[in-house]
Amino acid sequence: TTTNSMPDPENQKSAAIAPSKQSAKSKKKQRRRSKPKKPIEVRVFVDRICDKDVLCGRGGKSNHHPGNIKYRETIHGYRAQYRGLTEKDDKTGLSHVIVAKVKREGCRFVKFDEIKKKWYIASDKIARRKTAQALREKDPPEDRCIRESQTSDLRT
Repeated sequence: TTTNSMPDPENQKSAAIAPSKQSAKSKKKQRRRSKPKKPIEVRVFVDRICDKDVLCGRGGKSNHHPGNIKYRETIHGYRAQYRGLTEKDDKTGLSHVIVAKVKREGCRFVKFDEIKKKWYIASDKIARRKTAQALREKDPPEDRCIRESQTSDLRT
């Protein structure tokens, strides 16, 4: 028998094709994992908002509401402590503490439902996010009002 040191190109092609076909057949079709479904949010609507309520939202109504003014005063007392924290978990923990404190004082976090045109009690998640944003705020509404009145005094 004669041994050829050169490989046969035909055998090489078939050898190269065979493993890829085989591996394609042996691979199972992978399913995409779907995201876990969010639990259905149950909204508890309130008949009336009171002066202690903290309104979640933007604009003049929430800025001038007595509950929001008191809430911002509470936030102001924690702002330096929040800025001194470096770990995200610590900052989140502080916002949880503030939400619990505000609720212990008898306040509710309420949000307006645009479709039903009614106020509802906001979830703890919404309240915590509002609190974290308020702690990060560099130019709180009350400071803006003071600065605007000072600049208007300078113009006159």
